[in-house]
Amino acid sequence: MVTRARRQWKPDSRGYYTRQIGWKLSKSGIRQQHKFILGTDLRQAEIREVKLREIWTVIASRSREPAPLWCETELEVARATAKGASEFVLPRNGGETPTNYAERLQRLQKRFAVIHVLPEDRRAYRIGEENLTRLEAINDDGQLASVHTRLENVDPAKILAMQESERVLVAAGVPLTSPKPDVVPDKPFVGEELPDSDARHLSRSEVTSCVEPADAIAIEGMLHQAMKKYQEYLEREFHRPESNQISPWGKTQVKQVETLIQHHGDRPISDLDSSEINELIGYWRRRPCKLRTTTPMTAKSCKNYLSALTRFLKWLDTSSRFEWTKPIAFGDMDTRIRRLAVDHARKSLEQVDTFSLDELKLLMRYGHPFDRLLLLMGLNCGFGRAEIASTLVGEVHLFSAHSPRHQEILDFKSTAEDSFIKRVRRKSGVYGEHILFPLTVQAIQWAMTHRRTFPGYGPHAVLVVNRAGTALDKSTKAGNTNQMIPNHFDRLIKRIRADGHDIRSLSFGKLRKTGSQLIKRFSDGEIMGVFDCHGQPVKSDALTDAYSNRPFGRVFTAIRNLQEYLQPVFAEAGNDPFTTQDAASNQ
Repeated sequence: MVTRARRQWKPDSRGYYTRQIGWKLSKSGIRQQHKFILGTDLRQAEIREVKLREIWTVIASRSREPAPLWCETELEVARATAKGASEFVLPRNGGETPTNYAERLQRLQKRFAVIHVLPEDRRAYRIGEENLTRLEAINDDGQLASVHTRLENVDPAKILAMQESERVLVAAGVPLTSPKPDVVPDKPFVGEELPDSDARHLSRSEVTSCVEPADAIAIEGMLHQAMKKYQEYLEREFHRPESNQISPWGKTQVKQVETLIQHHGDRPISDLDSSEINELIGYWRRRPCKLRTTTPMTAKSCKNYLSALTRFLKWLDTSSRFEWTKPIAFGDMDTRIRRLAVDHARKSLEQVDTFSLDELKLLMRYGHPFDRLLLLMGLNCGFGRAEIASTLVGEVHLFSAHSPRHQEILDFKSTAEDSFIKRVRRKSGVYGEHILFPLTVQAIQWAMTHRRTFPGYGPHAVLVVNRAGTALDKSTKAGNTNQMIPNHFDRLIKRIRADGHDIRSLSFGKLRKTGSQLIKRFSDGEIMGVFDCHGQPVKSDALTDAYSNRPFGRVFTAIRNLQEYLQPVFAEAGNDPFTTQDAASNQ
């Protein structure tokens, strides 16, 4: 029986996409399909489904059973893949020898190329890997063996006998040539109990004296070498198969690590003890100057680089490439960034830059249809460029009232004349609803008309695209972040200034803050947090979402009050703000 393959994607009530792939036995012994939760991002869910089906195809093709099932290890690998992980840490079974552990890990990695398998017991894996290298060079006759040589076919007694003979010859002064690749290695198994045989047995102390010490087996390295390996890991972790590029966030992290390399001198990884790591952290806490300048870095920049350093050290602790373990006191180290006098010089009554009402009027007056769409979604819903670029057609509900039950929960009476955007914010994973201004409805209808001219229009299609029908969050050919929305907004401000008007050069992101500030004016900080889809709107109560529904009804009331306040802004759009002749101005 094949696994279920659906073509349509529909999130569940929590906003998660799911797929049933492969088969397993329930607790009652009934054969059933396993349900994987693939996250809230549709694109990532599609990628993860492809990987899961590839894993299951390998399992089904290799199984000798007519009805293959997930085994526990394979299912754990699949679960990690469903969560979007690029690595899976394989635990070592109780009593499992290092050689068998290394062989099992390598076999698992060979079968499932979609995920990188790492050892939980790194020392045992290194020992086992060393043994496998020797075992692959011999068979029962001492000749070159294939890589598929079974461990149980190799007689350890022969290895011990040859080792003992070599000792005797060396003691007698007989020179020995270096062994060729097709002869038995000159060392016994490393770190494993030897089975009983008729040959002379070596004690564990004798066996370990014949081999390299543990420190010699450990993979040593330098700090800069490890950071460059970490950059390679980031490029794999944040690689997007659909575009064959690294994501913008991944690219940012790679650049942050490059800055770490420039600021921190190279040194052996073995020197990174508690005091040394505390010094690395203290370097960023103390606000170093920018390279080749005498200007201290901003507190935000230092915080970002300190976070990058912390992520690197955590990766280094789990990496099998380097023998390093983070100190016990690592989690208790002080990471507070020092505040300087220059940080307080700019503080005043207006701590957050927001647009004034007069500036909003100018933006609406000089805006093209696309500019007005961006302006309205920022003010009405608190959307930044990421939210605008990721909004789907199916998340817009035009002229649709809530059900009586939902109206009771919301404590807000909606009618068939009301329109809403209902979606999960991708960044925080928090569900949000926003009632729309009438002018925002017109802007969205204009965007839908434009979107229908391109293939793929439907509930799962992105709402706002450029003139060529491309999503606004698609990376450039060079893999850089798409700058179309901020560039459009910058050109709008330049047009206003060129006409002799006074307006500050604030970024597009300040529109979201302007909307949030106005919502707070007409309500309070909690409602502003719900409006912004923050993870914890009430900072003093982390459990508020666990015991109550979010007060979207109060958010709708605040948006209605904001709508009245912005009437002078709406008037600047004229009687036909989204005319067809201006469509060419879209992008």
